[in-house]
Amino acid sequence: MAALGAVLNERLASRAGPDVDPNVALSPELRDSVPADALASLRESLAAGLHSVYVIMAVIATLGFLIALLFPRGTARSHAHREAE
Repeated sequence: MAALGAVLNERLASRAGPDVDPNVALSPELRDSVPADALASLRESLAAGLHSVYVIMAVIATLGFLIALLFPRGTARSHAHREAE
């Protein structure tokens, strides 16, 4: 999870700048104090960062599914005391 947070922070910093606070786009009280064009840019940066995180999670989930397909069928008990073939 920390790695995904780092990816999100890096994407935000690269698109919106290092001193931008993403909480401005998320908080209704802070949102009203920001010009509309700056808020739109911040929303786009946040969307791009979240997109990267979701793509990474999709790849991890797909890899986990493919690895699970490699597991042998049956119960653990049926595999525990097999005779040597």
